[in-house]
Amino acid sequence: MSITYDVRETNSSEIESEMADNGYTSASVTRNFTILLNDGTTSNALTVKVGASSVGLPREGDRHPSNVNFICNQVSISKTGPCLYEAACSYDSPVFEKGDDDNNPLNIPADITFSTVVSEEETQMDIFGNALENTAGDPFTGVTMEITDMAISIAKNVATFNPTEMQYYNGALNSDAFLGYQAGQIKLQNYTATPVIGEINYWKLNLSLLARTPTSLVPPDKVWFKRIQNKGRYTGTGSDRKPATIGENQMIQSNIEVNLDASGNRLPDGAPPLFLFFQMNLTASFNALGIL
Repeated sequence: MSITYDVRETNSSEIESEMADNGYTSASVTRNFTILLNDGTTSNALTVKVGASSVGLPREGDRHPSNVNFICNQVSISKTGPCLYEAACSYDSPVFEKGDDDNNPLNIPADITFSTVVSEEETQMDIFGNALENTAGDPFTGVTMEITDMAISIAKNVATFNPTEMQYYNGALNSDAFLGYQAGQIKLQNYTATPVIGEINYWKLNLSLLARTPTSLVPPDKVWFKRIQNKGRYTGTGSDRKPATIGENQMIQSNIEVNLDASGNRLPDGAPPLFLFFQMNLTASFNALGIL
């Protein structure tokens, strides 16, 4: 019977840092794992280390998954049960001199570029916030307009990059104030992250952001929401739901859309339409990325 290895990282980890008398600093990190075998009768620590390394256990020379500055320099295996082993993987950082900022790429300020980008989007209102309706009060559909957004490019060297965490920033909006913009105004359009290996290892992170301008009718935290005119072919809710009629005072049912109020009832003819906001993006703290 072939032996299988179930390798799982535990929640426990350790980090240590120290500065020597000569002013040089270094740090170390330890990751802990459990290794479960389906049959441990013929195994020993050496064979377990080799077998588990093929299914996820770090090897000497591997870089830390979320910090390329740390390199694995030791893997220790110990047996704790007939089919259970524990592993401790130690990582060390490069040694660099405290205060040697000139040669540290992590101390280079972020490179920020502002520009504009124009997109064509469907709209249900004009530039003043008026609904696009004909003289009888029926809304137009399929109308588009140009939207000009601020495009922001940020390039920064960062010490760590975790792709499993970064994926939650895809298309996300800023949950707190960032670059002078209020929460909700900025959307992450795209990003790239490239590891750079050298005397000091780091990631080169590039963010492409879009900032949208609020209006008197659209607050900053809703500029990326879908804004849709509240209309439909039915009025009322629940047992009171019924097809809309041709006019407010003409009770002839017809397959037409009418403007609705907050309760789902028909708005009086000539009343300003109501618009609803729908959130389409997750939110995340851009400040937590540590790029400014």
